[in-house]
Amino acid sequence: MENLFKKICCYFLSILRQLYLREGKKHNLNKFTKAVKRKSKELGLENSKFAVPSGSTVFSFQSKTTCRDMIKIMKAAYEKEFFRELWKNNEYVVGILGDNERTERITTTVQDKEFEEYYEILGGKTGTLALVGNKLLICNLAIITEFDNHPVFAVVMNIDSPKNRFSVTKQILDFAKGKTTELNINKSTAYIVCSIDEDKKINIICEKNADKKYHSASLAKMIAILTALEYIKDINTKIKINKSDLVHGSGAIFCENDEITFEDAIKCMMLCSSNQAAQAVASTVTQIIKTKNRP
Repeated sequence: MENLFKKICCYFLSILRQLYLREGKKHNLNKFTKAVKRKSKELGLENSKFAVPSGSTVFSFQSKTTCRDMIKIMKAAYEKEFFRELWKNNEYVVGILGDNERTERITTTVQDKEFEEYYEILGGKTGTLALVGNKLLICNLAIITEFDNHPVFAVVMNIDSPKNRFSVTKQILDFAKGKTTELNINKSTAYIVCSIDEDKKINIICEKNADKKYHSASLAKMIAILTALEYIKDINTKIKINKSDLVHGSGAIFCENDEITFEDAIKCMMLCSSNQAAQAVASTVTQIIKTKNRP
């Protein structure tokens, strides 16, 4: 019965995606999607496709990735000092300019008191496909911690509910660290844990279904940011929120004609997982690409 429910959801979401693609072409966001595709190839992603910058609820069924590919994305982000500094704080105050000047306090979704009693969180990203009726469709977690002062990356996908996100990841990390010799998890179907050595080489500690494709949900925002950084060099660049950017979902804190810096847009995408900030960043990059290609 549950599989039938998911199939029905996929059918309707595929129809909505077609409507989105028409709207996307209207705003030329397909140029940003192509830029993401180029960035994915540069990072060596093998089994990923990111259809929308936000991984938003309605359209994220067309955005798929694997645990192994997400490790490559997380590693690329962790190698940038900007991300390491951003992840040091669990909350920020974002200054919003425009017709309705104000501040908004945003808080990270990558925190859990019980989990942090055992493992320090150095960074990461959650991905949640929102509720349809009473069913959660997908729940993912990508996290960075440490084993013996060495960075360790863990990606867990297709978790059955948000409340189990960190408890499942803790069980897998315990197994990876040798705290337990048995791992019986039925609340997630795919995971991978890797360490990064001094030569920046990825060393796999344990994995399961690491190459199986799952819906990325908001994990897609990671590759969207890495792509945007190729085109927006100054983090103080102003990002304008247009009416077309006011999509639904997480981090819906903006109004039409709001203006924020690129730095704050990234914080909104990473911490409170703002779909609107992701859409606005993609729109800005699209305009940069169009201007660059203009004769």
